[in-house]
Amino acid sequence: MTLDPTSIPADPFWRMAHAYPSYRGVAQQQAARAGVTRDGRPLLISLPTGRGKTAVVWSKPLLSSEGVTIVVVPTVVLALDMERRTREQARIKKKQLSPLNRYAYIGSLDPDVKRALRQAIRSGKQRILYTSPEAFVSGLSGAILDCAKSGLLQQIVVDEAHLVDQWGDDFRPEFQVLPGLALEASEVAPEDRKPSILLMSATVAQRQVDKLTRLFSYDGSDLELFWGSALRTEPAYFTHQFDDDETKHAAVIDAVSLLPKPLILYTTTVSDANEWADRLRSLGMARIGVVTGKSSDEDRQTAVERWRGLTAEGMSAPSRFDVIVGTSAFGLGVDVPNVRTVVHACMPESVDRYYQEVGRAGRDGRATVAVLYSGPRDRRVAANLAGATFIGSDKGWTRWRALMETAEKVEGASNLRFRVRKSALPTYLDQGYGRSAQWNIRTLTLMAQAGIIKLRTPTWCPPEKTAPEQVQALRDAFLETANDLIDFELVDGALLSREKWTESMDVERVGARAKSAASLDAVSRVIGASQCIGRILAAHYEVRTDDGGRLTTYPVCRSCPSCRADPDAATGIAGDEFGYPRLPGRRVAVDPLRSWRGKSSALFITLSGQDNAFNLLRRLAGIGVEVYYGLNSEEGLRLQAAVGSRPIIVDDDSRDVWPLAWYLEDSIVVVVGDGVPEIALQRMDLGLPTYLIGHEDLKHPVRPEMKFADLQDAVIDAAALLKEL
Repeated sequence: MTLDPTSIPADPFWRMAHAYPSYRGVAQQQAARAGVTRDGRPLLISLPTGRGKTAVVWSKPLLSSEGVTIVVVPTVVLALDMERRTREQARIKKKQLSPLNRYAYIGSLDPDVKRALRQAIRSGKQRILYTSPEAFVSGLSGAILDCAKSGLLQQIVVDEAHLVDQWGDDFRPEFQVLPGLALEASEVAPEDRKPSILLMSATVAQRQVDKLTRLFSYDGSDLELFWGSALRTEPAYFTHQFDDDETKHAAVIDAVSLLPKPLILYTTTVSDANEWADRLRSLGMARIGVVTGKSSDEDRQTAVERWRGLTAEGMSAPSRFDVIVGTSAFGLGVDVPNVRTVVHACMPESVDRYYQEVGRAGRDGRATVAVLYSGPRDRRVAANLAGATFIGSDKGWTRWRALMETAEKVEGASNLRFRVRKSALPTYLDQGYGRSAQWNIRTLTLMAQAGIIKLRTPTWCPPEKTAPEQVQALRDAFLETANDLIDFELVDGALLSREKWTESMDVERVGARAKSAASLDAVSRVIGASQCIGRILAAHYEVRTDDGGRLTTYPVCRSCPSCRADPDAATGIAGDEFGYPRLPGRRVAVDPLRSWRGKSSALFITLSGQDNAFNLLRRLAGIGVEVYYGLNSEEGLRLQAAVGSRPIIVDDDSRDVWPLAWYLEDSIVVVVGDGVPEIALQRMDLGLPTYLIGHEDLKHPVRPEMKFADLQDAVIDAAALLKEL
């Protein structure tokens, strides 16, 4: 089903927070509702790029007057870009979202600024802050937990959450440590003020869903999943495999020379990126920039500014680059909407990397070109990268035992929580050679994935009888060493024998390698062009759930070699909005009027001629009722303005879809006009909590000779209810 995005009017909370009159499709509508009504249960939101994930994150801070949102982002460039956008949003909304007007907590900040930002988090005055996984689990961890304990932590958001899988095993292990801190923050928060934990991603496949579910599930409650997945309609795909590098190089040069700009040329290795930049410049292409994993934060920021013609402060500047040559380290979160072409002079090691890099173009919704040219050595390079690196069983066991021998019991924690240094050496090494920490992390993260341990974040507590004037110095000293520390909690003692430990680790290794091989095979099929690329991608981004369900991604393809070879069977780009994403359940259902309806699922609240329905609606919203049916746009916006930070959701059945009121388990309020709507009767038949507000003389829809009130089990006068409330 394809719906016109402009036909979906915005809920009152969306209009109040963002001033948008409509949603960008049903996926954004449902994602916005899911995000704003979270109550502490972790939620993974899969929503395509360009459908407003940032707005989903901003809704709570822009609606409310207190509460802290921490957003974990993968790159400094993205943190600074989001700081620019948030500063502009604060100016437009005339809201103070930071006492320092700073929103990015990055390594280059002055220590005094960092200290001030941490204090602003503790006090709840820093409404939004963007930071890296590394800073989140080290320098900011104490402030985040203090904020959570006081009930002021509103949201923890992990942007580009799929990277917990792709980057978390050894490249940036803090991605896999951060779930421990997020869940600990939820554990220490007051029961009625648990922070929302939102994981945001445009593309998640089965492997990422499985890993995120393991890492973010706690207290017997699994990670919830909102599925709004859809493929991009902008790219036209072109692929070719060459037998020799010389022919491939000539084809890449032609593509870079002739295809529309701005353009990204992707390589796999840093040396290839530098060689391609030199090659293009030698051919007279002067407007070339380079960004790789070796580039400094300053170099990355400068390259992006010169490419898009916009400074970090949002000021226009002359663009100096038409082409960026980069490795996979470039592009995450870069806000350049008019990129027209992506060229791969390599074979990506996974279909996830390929599709994410293709998606860096066309964010303005206009058509783009995606070219993939692979040479004779590219398959070998990709296979080497796809083959996940794991420590062997014997050395892994020895390293694990060495870590346990050096582990310290964490004071004040459970008996099963320990702290180790990442750089600790096993007995078979007398030198670290700079890689011991990496292998320790690989061992611990694999154990976490196997369910043997849970990774936790080291936090600092002042020793007993510490003088107040010493607290700051001791905390700063701890923060200087925190990057070398990691906490873990033993989960399953049955897996701590060598035999069971080896068995469980082997299972995890085999599964990870199989999924990597399958992803690489999908890239081979993309290059081989024997099948529509849109269908290959749709199959990859299909997820099976534990209850046997299937979450599909609808295949779309503007053009690819397979579709061009057989136009009559071409996939096409219709159907990018398919279905109506279901809202995940809450940790605790919202039904503040439960006691008033007794054993009945419904309560009829009657209005007499003098009663003011709006006063009743405002009171109901004030005690937590969020979902309303039967209000027009102006009434809904008036109600939202009256209750401020509480989100107001207004649904109807004017579209050919199941309205939210059909399947939301929380209570809803139905405002009745001349007749009882069918949706209210259906909810009553299903036993779902429903509160109807209507005139006392309302006729029954089935027995019009009778008043509706006379045939209801639970009825109360609006004036009487208002007095009691």
